[in-house]
Amino acid sequence: MLYTLLNFIWIALTTFLLGISIISIIQKIMKINIVSLDSILITGLVFATVYAETWSLFYKVRFLANAFLFLIFTIIIICFRKKVLAILKNISRTSNIRKKVLLLALLFIGLMIAGQKPEAYDTALYHAQAIHWIEEYGCTKGLGNLHNRFAYNSSFLCLQALYSWASIVGQSLHGMNAYIAVILAGYAVMSFRFFKIKKESIADAFNLTILLYIGYSIPTLSSPHTDFLAMSLILYIISKWFRAPSIEEKSLLCILAIFGCTVKLTVAPLVLLAMCPLIDFFKHKKWKYLISCIIMGIIIVIPFLVRNIFISGYLIYPYPVIDIFNFDWKMPGYTVMFDHNEIVSWGRGIKNAYLYDLRINEWLPVWFRSLTITEKYLILINILLIIILMFWVITCIKKKQYELIYLYCVFLTGMFMWFFSAPLIRYGRVYLYILPAFVIGLLLQKEYAAKTIIKYAATIVCTMYFCYSFSEYAKYDSPLRLIMPEDYKEYSSDAITWEKGVKIYTVTEGDQSGYNPFPMLPYASRLELIELRGDTLKEGFRMKGEYKKAKVNTYGTVE
Repeated sequence: MLYTLLNFIWIALTTFLLGISIISIIQKIMKINIVSLDSILITGLVFATVYAETWSLFYKVRFLANAFLFLIFTIIIICFRKKVLAILKNISRTSNIRKKVLLLALLFIGLMIAGQKPEAYDTALYHAQAIHWIEEYGCTKGLGNLHNRFAYNSSFLCLQALYSWASIVGQSLHGMNAYIAVILAGYAVMSFRFFKIKKESIADAFNLTILLYIGYSIPTLSSPHTDFLAMSLILYIISKWFRAPSIEEKSLLCILAIFGCTVKLTVAPLVLLAMCPLIDFFKHKKWKYLISCIIMGIIIVIPFLVRNIFISGYLIYPYPVIDIFNFDWKMPGYTVMFDHNEIVSWGRGIKNAYLYDLRINEWLPVWFRSLTITEKYLILINILLIIILMFWVITCIKKKQYELIYLYCVFLTGMFMWFFSAPLIRYGRVYLYILPAFVIGLLLQKEYAAKTIIKYAATIVCTMYFCYSFSEYAKYDSPLRLIMPEDYKEYSSDAITWEKGVKIYTVTEGDQSGYNPFPMLPYASRLELIELRGDTLKEGFRMKGEYKKAKVNTYGTVE
């Protein structure tokens, strides 16, 4: 717990200062005032991720990356010391003793969870090894040829590698999701206004969904998996959207949605929110604001796209239709399409990549049977709300509430894109929370007898679920680790001396490889199809000439 606490402090300090420097620049350009702590910390996380991704293109993300970050940290303190002091005073002045105690309680819960052994299946499948690759080699060309899942290239894994401290404490820490959960839970609780300001009801409904999703995610928050940040960002963006006092602040939330796409493409539908500020900027000729947003978007996206190209040879993976490069490390198009089809089929509960093109009436019953009772009720509730909201849309048209209608369309787009692509609940759970939260928020915009009951019921249910989830987790987790958090689980492996004397480990049983030994992959057969690009692992991998156009699936089998 001690090392995790120090790690959290380092993350908070660096992201806080990065956030202040970026927001100070934005405020000068857009003439807006952003002082909320959550906005500063989230902005800092975004640009810490961009920094880690960019660094990985040139060198391994270990001690030197943190040392250079410390240099940036020092420069920011010198240049923005007055701004830093002013914000700290403002935060201290607006935080009473109850808020501070609550934040400390959330921090303790986060530290407790972060100290446990990572339990998410995909973390042992590829997240941990991908982080290890980033720590050891930065961005490795053709890494997707070694294991296709490395080509998923979530920017979150670079952020985790930056703050893992593997070269500092001798063990790769894995508390980033728990840290983010503390920040978002703090935002959800501290900005909650259900019982103070009536007009904030819609935003508060989404605050409750943030707590709901964090409660659901508690068992896997100790893992550096990529779902949590992507899913929670969706809820955070929507909640902040209803609180944003100006279109300029809403435009920044659109930039955050673009960042979310680099974490996981599931966030992509929220980029459609950009139409609102875009129309306003064009209408009022706010060219400076528009150019600023475009530049920020480019800065966020470029390192992600370059990493995609380096790892897989494709601009966006796994979509081989966007095929504009011909590097020697490029993954075979068939492998990429097979991976895409496998994601789709598994999401539909079929678990057979060759059946990805089944008609909806064939896969829908299989998918629905695979859901839990709670998930089935969520689906049915959303279907019912979609029908009911058709009448609400007619009312909004009469009242000319076009932004609300557009938001509803964005929510539906997100839900339908998830459902008709790869509807694994884990990929889009929060899309099933959005409409219920939206409707609760709308209901609380008017005065009527049951309003107070709905307020209290929604708040109590979400709070109790969060507390219940944590209590159940605490009941079965291992004892508190007071100094060092538990390490990644190790799996049995076989060592293979591959070409040019390079040693690679393969999984003895199953497909999980964990963090150590390194490098490790689940499918030894892939080593027969690929070769080193140079003399060491650092130069990366490429398919052997005879297999570049072959039908190689993701398991290393030539069909």
